[in-house]
This record gives sequence, structure tokens and C-alpha cells, in this order.
Amino acid sequence: MKSLFVGNMNFQTTESDLRELFAPFGQVTRIHMAMDRETGRARGFAFVEMPNDAEATQAMTALDGKEVGGRNLKVNEARPKGEGGPPRGPRNFSGPSGGRGPSGGGGGRGKGGGGGRDRFSNEDYRDSARQPRASRAGSSPFLVNGLTVPALPGQHFGVKESVCRPHSKNGKKK
Repeated sequence: MKSLFVGNMNFQTTESDLRELFAPFGQVTRIHMAMDRETGRARGFAFVEMPNDAEATQAMTALDGKEVGGRNLKVNEARPKGEGGPPRGPRNFSGPSGGRGPSGGGGGRGKGGGGGRDRFSNEDYRDSARQPRASRAGSSPFLVNGLTVPALPGQHFGVKESVCRPHSKNGKKK
């Protein structure tokens, strides 16, 4: 029994379309179309199970890259659920705990919220040049003694205008 991943499918592709596509290569025991839970629309990929490994391999080599519905299919052997491939970017913002536990930060529908210091390692950025910080909201120029002074990156001022007054000789404000 071999399970195949079929990706980059047209969103209008149906289960019967897939069955017809794989039937010339052998028996298809099961097709699972990934559907969006909220909208009910297809997500553009599916899993096809074939009982004969040789037939599945033949289907995989013949259909990988084939144009169906205006899109080139990606067909390869499906990996077990927990295995997955290389990370494609930050999906889960709370690290390995999945939004629960000391590093997590809540979140809706099990996606995790903020928090999580174990997301990235400094090793990932060891050899790259440090980039200047982007300007943030509230860091616009402010007034000091009637002059406009630009805020430095990372400086925050809740009030857009700040007035500095000189101190008297004894150290107290006038």
C-alpha cells in the first residue's frame, strides 16, 4: 500500500477527476481531498492510496509535472503525518508546545498566539549582517526647545511633543 501526495491541483478538481487520472495505472483504494474547514472549498492538494507499490510508483513518475486543469501537478510519495518536510517559514508562533505551556501565548483555533522564545536560534543569523530597525508608530520627530529633533530608531514617545526645560543652578526645575 502506497500513499501519494498530489499537490498544486486546480481548486475545481474533484475526487472523480483524480480517480479517472490514476485509474489507468492501477487500482485506487482511497482518495482524500483536503478541504478548508471554514469555507468547504478544496485546498489544492489530495492523497491517493494505491495497494500496489509498483503501480503507485508508475503513476507518480507519469503524473508528476503533468498539466491538469491549467496547473502542473506535483505527485510524490506521501510522508507520514508527523514527519513533514523542511520548515517553510514561521507557521506556529509559539514553538513546539503548540500554544500551550510556558512558551506559548494562547491564540485561536489551535494556531498559537505570540510568545515563544524557542522559535529561532541565534545560530540561524550568526553570519548575517545586522539590519537597522524599522521606524515604529509613535517614533515621529518631536520638539525640544522649539527645534524639531528626529527620533532614533527604537525610541518611543507616547506624546508627540516633548519640551525640555533647563534646570536652575541648584538642580531643581524652574
